[in-house]
Amino acid sequence: MASVEAKQTGKVSLKVTVNSNGDVGDLEVIELKREELEALSLADMQRLEHEEAARLMNVSRPTFSRILAQARRSVATALVSGAALQIGGGDFMHVGEARPGGFWPRVTGSGDGPSTEEE
Repeated sequence: MASVEAKQTGKVSLKVTVNSNGDVGDLEVIELKREELEALSLADMQRLEHEEAARLMNVSRPTFSRILAQARRSVATALVSGAALQIGGGDFMHVGEARPGGFWPRVTGSGDGPSTEEE
């Protein structure tokens, strides 16, 4: 019969504030841009290599890494400080919105309205 080692308990020093009722109230709000959410999805959920994820987002690998690092900082800050995480805004193009001229509109600001710049 194999011996079973006792599991060692790690130490943590953070005290976390949790708001589980869904009410943002007076919480600090941290924005997670849509391209940051995309980067998190590609790198951490789909587990793609940064080079492949960057290609899919049509950015350089260093730019992808910067977007991902900012996304992770925002999520970590919201989780650790008990802040609300708001997803929106950013500078991106929606895939599949090709125009007859062969270009995509570049969405600026919130990405929710008609404010686009044609490049």
